[in-house]
Amino acid sequence: MKPSFPASRIAALFILSLNWQISRAEDFLISLQAVETRDESVAAEYRKDSGLSVSLAAGAKGMPGASVVPEGEVFPDFSRFSRIEAVVRNTGPEQVPVSLRVDNPGHWKDAPWNTESIRLQPGETGTLAVFFGYANGGQKSFPLDPAKIVQLLFFAPGAEKERSFVVESVKVTGTAGEDPAALKNSGARKPEGGILFGKGREVKSTRQLSAMNHAKANL
Repeated sequence: MKPSFPASRIAALFILSLNWQISRAEDFLISLQAVETRDESVAAEYRKDSGLSVSLAAGAKGMPGASVVPEGEVFPDFSRFSRIEAVVRNTGPEQVPVSLRVDNPGHWKDAPWNTESIRLQPGETGTLAVFFGYANGGQKSFPLDPAKIVQLLFFAPGAEKERSFVVESVKVTGTAGEDPAALKNSGARKPEGGILFGKGREVKSTRQLSAMNHAKANL
């Protein structure tokens, strides 16, 4: 006998799905084509097929990086969103800690910005999420005005060896007022090659497979 659902429930499910799609469609993608570098130790190049490639020369000092800037004085008003998310991939042979700093105008002594960081192994991809008004793992920070963002600075500490990473995409997402504790900036990572399960990926049957309702699972 086939299961049946009342029309009201089907309609509710349809509306829920539609609302989810609308919410997703409202994400604002930020162009990575307008870029400024901080000093001569940084090379940055935008490529349509891969994103913003950033290379830090060996021996670079301080916190070298590249800034994504708006076409005008500020980016559009992002007040209806809660955060900026950037997908970053380590393209170098060494581990690299990458930070994203979202800036308001103001004097540097006032630190008018919010910053989050992620540590990536060679070939690893992760997501940086900066919530407006929060920094350093979702702690209360400078009360950033999302209507007055002037730059997105991607940087990493200088090192003896050359470092490189690619910013694959940047989007503004979420709903204003969201608490970062509910969407913790855990630095979600994508497996190498984008493959979670399949040929070439080792799977521990005793730890990663489970069976339900009398089914059997094995490799």
